[in-house]
This record gives sequence, structure tokens and C-alpha cells, in this order.
Amino acid sequence: MIGVVFPSHFEASEFVVRLKNKAPAKLERHLPTWRGNINDREIAVGVVGMGPPHCALRTEKFLDFYPVKTLMLAGFAGALDPTLKRGEVIINRGEGKIATADDVIATASDKARLLAESGAPLVDMESAHVEAVAQKHQTPLIVVRAVSDTASEDVPVDILSRSYDQEQGVTTPVKLGLYLAWHWGDLGRLMRFLKPLSGVRRGLTSVLVSEITKLPNEEN
Repeated sequence: MIGVVFPSHFEASEFVVRLKNKAPAKLERHLPTWRGNINDREIAVGVVGMGPPHCALRTEKFLDFYPVKTLMLAGFAGALDPTLKRGEVIINRGEGKIATADDVIATASDKARLLAESGAPLVDMESAHVEAVAQKHQTPLIVVRAVSDTASEDVPVDILSRSYDQEQGVTTPVKLGLYLAWHWGDLGRLMRFLKPLSGVRRGLTSVLVSEITKLPNEEN
């Protein structure tokens, strides 16, 4: 079985649609999972939340429950390398290509600083934490990340913090609506950030399915 974990429902949704013979399960209140097949590979999928400690604790429960032979962490990441374009997908099999931060690296200046410190082309909030859990379970980890924001862009984290629940990895439309009712001028800034993400997710899903197809089929 191949395990695939995502930080958020939005990042996972297109991949979950691709699952055949899909059966949902909930391992705990905030850990929805699905089991199914893609290209004759048996797949388990989980949404583990954004950043620490949620992603590590729920990946632990996920691996305790599902007999996973290979684990994949998939989702979006911020570019630190200025040559990376939005939508590009980076695959990391333990080569240290992705920096992990506890919070969103929101500004172009902070991205440049982290690039100088880490030498990594990308930053996310989960890779190092999920990797530690995978190592504990002696499970190989493949990280698949798509660039959601370039090195020169500032992320509207002040608005995003009101539109997403990091612990559950779900949108919070009521909370966002109340914020925008008083800060309607921020709507354009939010939409400019969000508009390309469906296309980024589509590219991420295609690469993820391709990588899964390359893995050995345990049933044959």
C-alpha cells in the first residue's frame, strides 16, 4: 500500500477524486482518510493539517493504522529560489531540497534570507516533521511539492490566517466573510493569490499520479 498525506483538503481534493473504489474513514475527529486504487496501486490518503504539531501527530496515527510501504507527502510550497515559477513541481526523496518553517514565510525579503541560510529552493511547514515520523516507522518518504508562490511574491498571510484553519486543514468561510465585511479592500489581494492555485493543484495531482505509477506494484 502507498500512503499519501496532504496538509489541507484543498490540496488533496483533486487527488481524492481520482481514487477508484473509494472508501472514506475518519481515524480521529480531524483526520479524514480514504482508501482506494489508482492505476492498480492500493492507496491510502489522509489530510494531516498544516504545520506542527498537527502534521506529525496525525501522520503517526495514519501510519499506525494503514500498512503503508511507501509514504508520500504532497502539497504546495513557497519558492525561495527566484528561478522557480508558479506551478513547478519539485520531488524530494531525502536530498534536502526543501526547508521546513513553523510559520508561513510570507515576504520576499524573508524568502531571500531563508534561501541564503538553507540553500533550499522551497519552503513548506511539514516536510521535516513528516520525515521524522516516516523514519521512526522505517517507511520511505517521497515529498512532492508544487510552487504556490514565487520568491518575489509576498503571501497575504494576514488574510489567509482568517480563511484557513491550519489544524484541520479546512477553509473557514464564515470567519473570512466577517473579516472581509470590515476589510473589503483586501478581497482583490486575496483573489490574486488564490486564483492560480486550482491550476497549481491540477499540475501537482498529475505529477503525483505519475510518480505513483512508477512505484512497484505490490500486487503483481
